[in-house]
Parts: sequence; structure tokens; C-alpha cells
Amino acid sequence: TCSFNATPTTLADFESFGIHVGRDVLACSDTAGPIGGYLEGVAASGVAVETVPIVRGTAQSGGRLTRDTFDHFDRIIRSGLADATALDGVVMLLHGAASAEDLDDVEGALLATARSVVGDAVPVAVMLDHHANVTEAMIDLADIVVGFRTQPHDQFETARDLTRHAIRLFAGEIRPTTAWRKLRMLTHQEQYL
Repeated sequence: TCSFNATPTTLADFESFGIHVGRDVLACSDTAGPIGGYLEGVAASGVAVETVPIVRGTAQSGGRLTRDTFDHFDRIIRSGLADATALDGVVMLLHGAASAEDLDDVEGALLATARSVVGDAVPVAVMLDHHANVTEAMIDLADIVVGFRTQPHDQFETARDLTRHAIRLFAGEIRPTTAWRKLRMLTHQEQYL
């Protein structure tokens, strides 16, 4: 979202692209996108993974999400995780630069929701856009954070690689360490090649 855009992003903006819940998430996956990359990562792992899809929502860039829109997705994530049993881990394919009415860090809030349901013992792996507004909350609430490497976006490859690492984390094969440092810098996104 863009906090300078006065036109709020509503649920109708997401509905125009399609909001998919549960098993429908996998049915709407395109092979070049992040869900396709996730599925490729699972297939390449050789591990029998049971995927419990919760929600996929996309909207065109716009102003801050209305509070109702944020609350809608927060409820779906909360109930989807609560309905899932005995999770070995959570993979969240997020953007990283969303804000809502009275909420500057949508992704941090959604990660907090996930943690409130699954607890601290269940590992969480997160994919972010390469121009995400990475916050301390995102780093504190995730065990692995991987961002796009290139412009144009390499969402398929990033989701695939994140999933490969996440499966190893969930199996206890790796124990990643995260660190975060905020730099005072502005760059033009088209320069990320």
C-alpha cells in the first residue's frame, strides 16, 4: 500500500482479483507465482508434506487497507491456523509493505496473529518483496525471512528457496539466526537488478 494514496484499499479491491480460502488456494496457483514456487519447493524436498492452505488475497497497489479489510484477513488466518492441528511449521508468502487504518505494519500484525495461535515453538518462515518495509516485529516473529532478489520479481524462485529452507527448519535440520539493521536510505526500486 501507499500511505500517500488517499483512496483506501477495500475488500472489493481484493475480491476483484479473487480471494481464495482453504483448498481453493492451491487450485488457483499459477506456476510462475509464489504458490507455484512453494509447491515446487515441497516437491523437490522429497519430504511427505501435508500442506494446509489458509488464504490467498491480492489487490492492486493502493491506499491503506480499511480496518474492515485487515480484520477480514486477520480473522481468516486466525481461524485457519486454529482449525489446523499439529502443525510442524508455518510458511507465509507476504508482501511486506502493507499498512491499514491505524496500523503501519500489516505483515507484523499478521505474524503476531499467527504466533498468538501457533505459539513460539512452531517455526514460521516468511517471504517478502524486495522493497518490503521490514520491521523489527517481522524479524522477531519469524524464524526465517527471505526477500526477492531481483526486479522483475523472482517470486517463484524465492518461494521455492524459502520452502526448501523451511522444510529443513521444520525437520530440525537447521537452526537459522536472524539479525536486523535498519539503514537510513532511499533507493529507486527500478535499480534493483
